[in-house]
Amino acid sequence: MVNIIAGSCLMIASSYIGLGIYNYYKTRTKIFADYLAFIEFIINEISFIKANLYEIIDTFTLRYDTHFSKLVSQVKVCLEKGEDIAIKTNFLTAAEKKQLQVFFKTITKLDRDSLISYFRREQAAIEGKIKSLSDEEAKNGMLAKNLGILIGIGLLILVI
Repeated sequence: MVNIIAGSCLMIASSYIGLGIYNYYKTRTKIFADYLAFIEFIINEISFIKANLYEIIDTFTLRYDTHFSKLVSQVKVCLEKGEDIAIKTNFLTAAEKKQLQVFFKTITKLDRDSLISYFRREQAAIEGKIKSLSDEEAKNGMLAKNLGILIGIGLLILVI
């Protein structure tokens, strides 16, 4: 009886680790998809309403409750306080955090027409990044998920 409980616990733990790794890759892809949605949202807001950046960020964070919108809220606080932009998340690499910092620093300094052309260039770069992250998610994330479950089953059989 103890063997079955121990094996089940090992199986659950192994499966949970595999799912956690899969969710890591999935969240990375989702952050950049939301980043692209944020740029499209800003383009629409700037083109039609001509609102300032802080109002646009407030509207975006109210409409979308995602990991990226929380990052945008953090950036807004830093911008309002005049501090350096800090991106605090474990899902992005240092280079990706730097990319977001440069993005937010740049959009605070450009005029409306320059912003739109900058956003168009940024959209093209992000679309390529999303494609590579999707491939990485499909390859590494699914592998970790499936291996976690299979290793869990193997441990269960081994312990029993």
